[in-house]
Amino acid sequence: MKFTPIVDLFLDEQDQAFSEAVRSFEQQDYARAFVAFERLAKQEDPQAQINLAIMLRDGLGRTADPVGALAWLNRAASQGDEVARVEHNLLKQRLTSEQVASATLRATELLAA
Repeated sequence: MKFTPIVDLFLDEQDQAFSEAVRSFEQQDYARAFVAFERLAKQEDPQAQINLAIMLRDGLGRTADPVGALAWLNRAASQGDEVARVEHNLLKQRLTSEQVASATLRATELLAA
């Protein structure tokens, strides 16, 4: 039988999925956390987009992909998330202009997907 923390009983399905993704990350099950955050990120959850971007930036759960990280930070920042905007600007400074252009294109493609 799977144990469900009492707080999860009061969360909606998306919040429960986010909580589970965080637990996976905290348990260093990065592959599982990556999949969960990616699913939520595609549903336009800005916090999941930020977490996914950080995992991509740092190579947790997948091979490091700074362009992909910048694309997800772009999506979260476009929703008004201040943390995403700050992280986006910091990462953008470390990339080439070609990488930034590629990330901008990928962010647009993410929106269309």
